[in-house]
Amino acid sequence: MSLTDLQKQKLRQDIEDVLSEDNLKNIFLENEGKFGNNFYNQILGEDYRTRLIHAIKKLENRGLLKGFIIQVGQEYPRIEANFTIYEQLSALIFILQDVTMEKPIEHFFDCHNIEELEEKMLGLIECDRKLLACGDNPVDIGLSTTCPSLTDFVESSVINLLTRHDIQPDLKDKLNQWIQQNYPTLDCPTEQPSNSILQSYLLILVYPLLGKTRTKKKTFNIQAEFIEDFPNTQNQPIDLNPDDRKTEGYFEKEIPDVIYKFIQQAKDDYLHAQVLQNQPYNLKIELFLPTELLSKRFEFKPPQVWKKDDIALCEKYSVMLRSLNRLLKPDWQNACLIKWQKMTQVNPNDICDFDKERNLSSLLSNALKKKQLALELERFIIVKLCCDLPPRKTQVLFELLLAKGIPLCFWLKNKDLCQPAIDSLNRLTTADSFSDLETLSEKILDIRKQDLAQPNRETLLGYNLSVLCDNTERKPVNLPKFNQLAS
Repeated sequence: MSLTDLQKQKLRQDIEDVLSEDNLKNIFLENEGKFGNNFYNQILGEDYRTRLIHAIKKLENRGLLKGFIIQVGQEYPRIEANFTIYEQLSALIFILQDVTMEKPIEHFFDCHNIEELEEKMLGLIECDRKLLACGDNPVDIGLSTTCPSLTDFVESSVINLLTRHDIQPDLKDKLNQWIQQNYPTLDCPTEQPSNSILQSYLLILVYPLLGKTRTKKKTFNIQAEFIEDFPNTQNQPIDLNPDDRKTEGYFEKEIPDVIYKFIQQAKDDYLHAQVLQNQPYNLKIELFLPTELLSKRFEFKPPQVWKKDDIALCEKYSVMLRSLNRLLKPDWQNACLIKWQKMTQVNPNDICDFDKERNLSSLLSNALKKKQLALELERFIIVKLCCDLPPRKTQVLFELLLAKGIPLCFWLKNKDLCQPAIDSLNRLTTADSFSDLETLSEKILDIRKQDLAQPNRETLLGYNLSVLCDNTERKPVNLPKFNQLAS
C-alpha cells in the first residue's frame, strides 16, 4: 500500500528525528544485498533532508520501503510502529477518498477536503500515542482526559457509513474489511440493505464469419450472454428479436447497433422485472473481440438511435474490451491467469509505460528486437501505451501483449495529447488503483462522461482512452471455434 504525501512527510520527519546522515549511510552500506551497491551515493540532493526525501521515494518506487523500515526498526522500534500506523491509515484514506468523490466530504466528517480529514486523523493518532505513553496522568502533559482517539472516530463516523444508502456497496465492503482487520472488537452492522445493487454484466462476443459477401466485405457473427448478478448468478444466453437477426452476419459499421439491441434485450428479458420489484442494478458491458478488432473503438461510436444526440455507448455504460483470442488459446489464458492473481498486489515496478519516444513499429519489424520486447513484457502486469500504435503492426503488438499474459492494457487514440491529459491517465493508473478494478471501471466511466461532453473532447483523456481488461474470473460459456478467428 502506498503512503499519501502527508504520510511520507511524517515518515521523513520520524526518520530525521532519530537517524543522523552517517547512521543512514551505514544502514545502506551494511545491507547492500538488500538495497543494492552504492545506494545512498546515488541519491540526489544538496542537503540531508533533500537526500532523505529522494531516498524514501526511490525505496518506494523499487518496492523496498517496508524492508528499509523493518531494518531501521531493529534499532528504533518507534519508526516501524509509526510506519505500520501510516499503512493502516493510508488504506482508510484511499477508501474515504473514493467515498467523498460521490458526496461532499462535509456531509460526513465536518472537513473541507480529504487533506484536512487526514490531518485530523493523524492528530488523533498522536493523541492516542501520548495517552498511551503517559499512563494514568494525561493532565501532566497537557492532555484532556476526554481527548478523542482514532478508535472513537472510527466508531462514531466511519462505521456509520456502512448504514448509508448513498454509498456504493463495493465501498461499504472495503470499509467493512478495513474495520474488521484493524478494529475487530468494534461491532459493524451486518444486515445487508434490501435493495443492494445487482452487479450485472452483458458479455458480447464478436467474431468473423467465414467467407465473403457479394460485396466482398467481411461480416461478423455477434452473440451475447447475460450475468444478472455476478458472481451469484450463472450466464444466460441472450437472443435478439427475430426481426433483428441476420443469418448472413453484420458489417463492421453495424456492430454498435447490435450491441445496443442486446442491451435492450437484456433489460427487457431480465432487468425490467427486477426494477419493478424495487431492485436496482448496475449494468456493465464487456466486449469480447478478435485481435484484429481491438483498436476499432466500437465503444465510442453511437448506435443509430443515439446518433442525433451523439452519445457513445461508453457514455451510458461502463464498456471494457476483452480478448476473444486469448480465451481460445490455453497458453495465453494460462499466462493471463498467473498475472491476474497478482492484480491486488501491483506495485509501480509492475507497470510498463511506453511513452512517445518508443518506436513500436521499429521494435516489431525486427525479429531480434521483437524478442527483446517480449522479454521486457515478461515482468509486467499492466501496460500503458502513450505512444503510436504501429499502423501495420497493431495486431502483432496486441498478439504479443496477449501471449505474455498482460491482463490490463491502456492505450490512446491520440499520442500527442496535452500533458494534463497524460497526467490524468497517470493519476488514474497508480499501483493502488488496481486493487479494486470495479472502482477503476467506474472512474473510467465518469472520465468518459465528463470529457465526451466537452467541445474540445478530441484533446481530452476520456475521448482517447481504450482499455483491455481480461478478468479471468468472468468469461462467456459458449465460445466460437478458434478457426473462426484465424481468418
